[in-house]
Amino acid sequence: MFLAQNRELLARKGVLYPRPPGGQTFAHHGIAWDLHREHNPKERRPVDFTLEQALAEFRSSEASTLFLSSEDFLLPTFYPGYLESLVRKLREHAQRIVVAALVRNRRDFFTSSYNQWVKSLRYTHRFDRYLHIVLRDARPSVLYTRALDQWAQFADEAVYLPLVPIVEGQSIERTLVRRLGIKQKVIDRMESPPLDRANASIGPMALLAYRRTTGAMKRKPWFNPFRLKVREHLLHEMNKACEAQGWNDERFSVMTRDRIDRIQDLYRVEDQQFAQRYFGADWLTVFPQELEVQEDNERRYTELDEAQRKAIDSFVRQSFVRARDLYRDAGPG
Repeated sequence: MFLAQNRELLARKGVLYPRPPGGQTFAHHGIAWDLHREHNPKERRPVDFTLEQALAEFRSSEASTLFLSSEDFLLPTFYPGYLESLVRKLREHAQRIVVAALVRNRRDFFTSSYNQWVKSLRYTHRFDRYLHIVLRDARPSVLYTRALDQWAQFADEAVYLPLVPIVEGQSIERTLVRRLGIKQKVIDRMESPPLDRANASIGPMALLAYRRTTGAMKRKPWFNPFRLKVREHLLHEMNKACEAQGWNDERFSVMTRDRIDRIQDLYRVEDQQFAQRYFGADWLTVFPQELEVQEDNERRYTELDEAQRKAIDSFVRQSFVRARDLYRDAGPG
């Protein structure tokens, strides 16, 4: 969002940050999903932008730097030949390839990831079930330090920063673009996106409401969570309803001691090696908050009082009706 907010200023300085077509204008997820589709036939998210389109725009521009950004570039990293193929395509047009990422601590990553699973309107189970699935399956996004290490081996340079509010005296996104060669006097003129555009986490009551709504919709043939524009509209309205109830005022917190230990037992060695290699410090020195134990505040429907259950039930009914109307208005396909 920060790069998209400053797209015109960057262009004047020779940096192209392409604008994808359609509603998704701030990130290049379509490119990542297209690359993922080459290796995974089950990938169903729509491709509205491809690497070939981005490179064609770069060739026809006067820019000297092409900047592409999507968290989902991590997804296909472990497919054989993926990075070799991608880098080969890029080197036909670029003399130098730099990979950049903001690295999250494990505690916040898993909490946020669960939040996103629920907000995708595909997942209806509680946090422990989610944690069991992702730790058992060793999904690529969960192995992000290993994936970033592989990216670094194929790029000319890797710029990795810990995702904390302030680094080197300024906000993390400004530090990142400075590390990538943007001059400080240009950075000082860059604008931050409005706070209401941030992909905020939702609270424990909202998570329960979303899960129950998804459970109702998944039984209907018209429901398709991969209709992203329809889903985005629906999520926006659902979130407004949650905000009106005050359901997002309390932050979702589930990282109890046993869950932290389970996660650290799996990732301690590779995270420590990653932090030493790219941050020059121990992982827990960089991310001391990872050890902070939280009180589990996940909501169970059966434990709510009558007024809370009625509020949840009303939210589910209204969201279901709105979803049905949105999908019907959107037509087939």
